[in-house]
Amino acid sequence: MTRTRTSRAVALLLTGSVSLTALVWPEGSGVVAQEAQGLSFDIPAQSLPRALNAFAQASGWSLGYSSATVSGRQSAPVQGRMRPEAALRALLAGTGLELRVTGPATAAILPAASTTSANEPGPDGAIVLNKVTITAVGGTPSREDLFRVPGSVDYVSDEDLNRRALTSVADLFRTTPGVMTGDGRNSAAIDANIRGVQGMNRNQVRVDGMISSTPNYRGYFGVANRTYVDPDLLAGMEITKGQPNDAAGAGVIGGAVRMRTINASDILLDGRDRGFRLTLGAGTNTASPPAIGTRDKRLDKPGTLNFGTFNGSLAYAQRFGTVEMVAALSRRTQGNYFTGKHGKNEVKSYQIFSNDWTTSEMSPVPRESEALNTQRETVSGLFKLRGEWGDGHSAELVYSHSDSKFGEVMPSQITRFGWNTVEQQDPNKAVLNGLNLTYRWQPEGNDLIDLKASVWATHMKQHTRTGQALVYDPNDYFRARFPISSDYLGIELQNTSHLETGLGPVDLRYGGSYLREETTPKRDDSFYIPPNGIRWERSAFFQADWQAAERLKLRAGLRYTSFDTRDRVGTDTYLAPQMQVFCAYYGNCNTRLGASGWSKNFGLSYELNDQILAYANYDEGYRGPSLMEAAVRYDWLPNPFVTPERSKNVEIGMNYRKAGLLREGDQLLFKTSYFRNHIKDYIVRQTISTDPRTGQPYPGGTGSFIPWNIGKAKFEGVEAALDYDAGRWFLRAGATRYIRVNYCGVYLSKNFAPQVFNPGCIDYTLPDDYAANQIPPAYSGNLTLGARLLDDKLTLGTTITRVGGRAAPAGEGTNGFLLPLRQWNPYTTVDLFASYRMNERMVMNFSAENVTNRYYVDALGLAALPAPGRTLHLGLEAKF
Repeated sequence: MTRTRTSRAVALLLTGSVSLTALVWPEGSGVVAQEAQGLSFDIPAQSLPRALNAFAQASGWSLGYSSATVSGRQSAPVQGRMRPEAALRALLAGTGLELRVTGPATAAILPAASTTSANEPGPDGAIVLNKVTITAVGGTPSREDLFRVPGSVDYVSDEDLNRRALTSVADLFRTTPGVMTGDGRNSAAIDANIRGVQGMNRNQVRVDGMISSTPNYRGYFGVANRTYVDPDLLAGMEITKGQPNDAAGAGVIGGAVRMRTINASDILLDGRDRGFRLTLGAGTNTASPPAIGTRDKRLDKPGTLNFGTFNGSLAYAQRFGTVEMVAALSRRTQGNYFTGKHGKNEVKSYQIFSNDWTTSEMSPVPRESEALNTQRETVSGLFKLRGEWGDGHSAELVYSHSDSKFGEVMPSQITRFGWNTVEQQDPNKAVLNGLNLTYRWQPEGNDLIDLKASVWATHMKQHTRTGQALVYDPNDYFRARFPISSDYLGIELQNTSHLETGLGPVDLRYGGSYLREETTPKRDDSFYIPPNGIRWERSAFFQADWQAAERLKLRAGLRYTSFDTRDRVGTDTYLAPQMQVFCAYYGNCNTRLGASGWSKNFGLSYELNDQILAYANYDEGYRGPSLMEAAVRYDWLPNPFVTPERSKNVEIGMNYRKAGLLREGDQLLFKTSYFRNHIKDYIVRQTISTDPRTGQPYPGGTGSFIPWNIGKAKFEGVEAALDYDAGRWFLRAGATRYIRVNYCGVYLSKNFAPQVFNPGCIDYTLPDDYAANQIPPAYSGNLTLGARLLDDKLTLGTTITRVGGRAAPAGEGTNGFLLPLRQWNPYTTVDLFASYRMNERMVMNFSAENVTNRYYVDALGLAALPAPGRTLHLGLEAKF
């Protein structure tokens, strides 16, 4: 199809959808029906916290309340069909508490004598800032909730996701301070970098409670810890910067990203028991990939209104009394994108062979040209079934499927053979299946039991080009794909007990987890073999939160973690030469690793007044080597003396909330923190020339690498987030500044000279380690300005993003043959967004990315692919 025909098809599709929906569901016709029909409730009298949770489960509402306010109170029974607000008021009858409805499906619960609420100022203009519990079923907690948490937690809502076209997954964290994704323009997966920590499962990414991260060797440039995500079915995500103190937090030393897909409440109209949600979208600045084998990049960028990207999804939900079901299907197709126009394509870098700093090309892809192999196609499916029965029992079954085909450029190919060797290839492929069964028990009137148990499994098959060669051969090396499968099995069990003591309320959380990971290559005759092994991880934890005084809260916790890894390569495979050296030197062929350890956490938060919450947290993490670090590979031998990493994360921060700052009804939310994450025994990639026990030359070295513990890695910085909402207009800002990125107790070499041990700390990257290409920008920030017009039906706004250069410079010896270093220039981008709510059922979205058409390379990009140039996107969401 030509570009002209494509544009017309998109216009007809969107126009027809809008017209049809407007005719079938005229504005306002469903509101009366929803109010009259209401929802069915059957909530017995019980402890108020449990009753509120039951209400949220039944209605999909988000509730904000202080734990001290609701503790020790009993609810009234609520039975029958009624509007959610009426049901909530009936539930609170006789409790002495007041209900303040703050939005279409949100409410705050306050003492009856209180004159403040989440949106209304008290006599001094303050907003009540007690410890607030957010009960949100079917929706990610609101943006406002993060300013109530005594720690660094960020939320990305469905509204935030819809504001951006998400040309690639690199855009998912664009407005989240301290969080980025590595090599986000290359493939269709995310590799989260949280406050400088990245790779080797140091961070955890879950979708609907399931892990599907898969290691991908990217040549000498490093390893990508990939999680494939379809943004079209996402409904929000929660990001914890630091160690999560729950059953699912074992092994995390950087942070965690918890994503959730759509639920029934994201699909159904108010008062309906069944319905559909349709989403459609189209984007510009892409073109169908050329024929396989093409090396010439097209310079004829598509016209401004030529659409080459399409996405759509259809979801159905139905409630059968206490049972609800969701089924959804989505598809996204995108061609190769074209780069921007304005910006320089040169950086300063240290050249190890010339022993000098020179100016070199930042990216081999020129301005205003096609970026080959940036196309992708994704088909995803989702099924959910949830039910409640008996005395507080509930269960949910989730099945997800994703089939992704995507272009990719091997970073080593560009560096070793030049961009002119890159050709358009048939796409790589990743197929994911996941199944999760979650059971929860919250018996009536029993504050000691709030039990949650999950059993889940994921299976991933990948076919990616990850080979190596000493001589470029287009008929073998880069066209060959290497299949690998990854399987996860996880079990998590957790219970929460609430105790009312004479010293104040205490919440106890305790439980454990089991994780099994297996990686299996599907061929063993290639020069490169992915890891072939199994890893087990077991954990138990105990956490206590104590409301020591009206304004003071303390927490403490302890976790035990053990791990084992087993390599299945053996001595009779293609890797026999490497294994022979290993066995001869160490006297045996045992490549199995295992260890265990304890980690602890402490925290306190104190309300200085009704506006300011101050907090201090100390959290430890414990991480054993990943399979990529523990298993034999063609360039990698295991180190039987490598020890687990131990992180010590300190955070000191303040939350500030105030209503009526500049005018009646406005609200200011501000959060700032200092963070210091020191990771002891940080595992790096070290050349085999060094004996891991003595530091002396390794006899019979093979030119391979080993995992090696350095003394410590340090990541320190400050972070801030600000929201101001005056109703008609709003502002959001966030920024991160790194004070220090250091590596301590390391072996260094220059120009292939013998390595010398440095017991101190260096402020530049290591010569051979993957971390050299995981250093975050020294600073980054974003500013969003928006306005709500036409009775809040129309929202307009702009987002400005600024990203600086590397937080740690490229030191001498860090841009050599074994570890080519990726550099980028600081850059600023401007995006526009708009949404128009035509009625209760239909929303139109528009976004323009990179409006100024900047030419730049994203921070943390391994393949040095420039970002897309100016890109427009149109979207439609309809519920019926």
